[in-house]
Amino acid sequence: MSILFMLSGTSAYADDANPSGPKNNKLINVSQMEPSPLSLKSASRPSQVWNIATQGKYDFAGWSYGDTLYTNYKFKGKQSYAIYVRNTGSKKLTVKAKTFWHTFAKVELSGGSSQTFYVYTGDVGKEFYITFDGNDFSFSGNIH
Repeated sequence: MSILFMLSGTSAYADDANPSGPKNNKLINVSQMEPSPLSLKSASRPSQVWNIATQGKYDFAGWSYGDTLYTNYKFKGKQSYAIYVRNTGSKKLTVKAKTFWHTFAKVELSGGSSQTFYVYTGDVGKEFYITFDGNDFSFSGNIH
């Protein structure tokens, strides 16, 4: 499991023991990216690839006061993926499975709710990543 923490002018944290609260300055398999001058949200996306077919399930967790968080990897290896997300906060969380040009799936979870949603790419080589967005949000989950 890789853990990456990038600090900028705002706060985003995760706690692997208790992802519902800001206990440690860690992100679990998600990254906070610096905003792009071209957009109010980050234009930075992951460049490394996690092959679900060969590397298996990928777990993630994090929280942010408002910055978009990205999984540390793009995913490939299957035509269909199951993504489970638990909103561990009290405010709305928006989760997207996407490429730069295409959104495969988008779900909005109210505080305290969870959902499994499915992404069909139609191509085992097609790469996508997951974004997490909201205002003062926290989450945990996985993709397989």
